[in-house]
Amino acid sequence: MDSTEPDHFDWKPEDFDTKTYLGSFRKVRNAYPLLTVGGVYDNQRAVTSDKRVFILTRSVFAGQQRYGANVWSGDIGSSWESLRNQIPAGLNFTLTGILLQFRHWWLLCRAI
Repeated sequence: MDSTEPDHFDWKPEDFDTKTYLGSFRKVRNAYPLLTVGGVYDNQRAVTSDKRVFILTRSVFAGQQRYGANVWSGDIGSSWESLRNQIPAGLNFTLTGILLQFRHWWLLCRAI
């Protein structure tokens, strides 16, 4: 799944105070990925419980692992600098308890 975060272009500071059912947009916008993958997981399980659900997404929220979601870093540039930045980013991300294993390492091959 790509773009499991709310797309919010040309925002203004007051946009984050917009009221939603669960509170202000500022309070709920980061939970959007959790609710999105949860909906996909629940509906896939409703169709069949014979297959394991696996969701690959570039956005994450605490607790998302319970829905069979794994995270990738999104599109990165094909340079040694990108690789240098991805290693500490991946290590720091895994400290949250959510594995960040999918990266575009193959893009680096284009830079060599």
